[in-house]
Amino acid sequence: SGLSQQEINNEIRPKVNFYVTPENFGAKGDGITDDYESLQACFLSGLNVHLNEKTYATSKTLYHRSNVSITGCGATNSIILKTTTDTSGLPVLPAPAGAGNVIYDRDAILIALPEPGDYCKGVHLTGFSLKKADSLNFTGYGYFAPYIGQCTFRDFYASVTEYGIYTVNCWMTEWVRCQGQGKAGWVIGGLTGDLTRGGTSSTFISCWSLSARAGYYAWNVYNMHSSTFIGASADFIGNTDSIALGVWNVV
Repeated sequence: SGLSQQEINNEIRPKVNFYVTPENFGAKGDGITDDYESLQACFLSGLNVHLNEKTYATSKTLYHRSNVSITGCGATNSIILKTTTDTSGLPVLPAPAGAGNVIYDRDAILIALPEPGDYCKGVHLTGFSLKKADSLNFTGYGYFAPYIGQCTFRDFYASVTEYGIYTVNCWMTEWVRCQGQGKAGWVIGGLTGDLTRGGTSSTFISCWSLSARAGYYAWNVYNMHSSTFIGASADFIGNTDSIALGVWNVV
């Protein structure tokens, strides 16, 4: 055509939906091999991420930044399985509005890590699960996303942890058919000791909480303004030997 390779690339690029998979970075996805390095490289690639119909084991906490899209083949088909209780090793960062410092060095499966003093924005997580190994007995966080805004979550599960899905301040977020399974399935607006707790303009549609335990609520909602819960529910709220505090704790 007489065009240089760069000119050809420039013509093709707008027409292609570029994405990466963990396999592009060497992941096995067999549920046994430690795919931490491959998953983390994938999440920081700057491209859309596609998870295949596999179980990806990780020995360490993963994190993502703003403007990331991670899509799987369905929450029951694409699974990230953390096999340890190791903490992330991430640094302490300032909270938005100069409210103080936030500890990100936590035992979590996936962390939404913002720039210092900011929110993690433009995040889209769809069709996959975060799960802690059953033998670790409901420890740590599934999805630790303290400061998020303008994000969407669909068919997204966080399972077998102490706290399934945990936010401190979230705004303009949409959750559709998402599940938090843990001693406390959902914490929306943080707990005592967190900074700038609450949020606004968020929607929860057909979401549910599983497996609340003694000393915990299935849903903890604090200072969420102009927000809507439609069909939010809870199942398996303790048992006769371990009665949960309740389904809803709304402040």
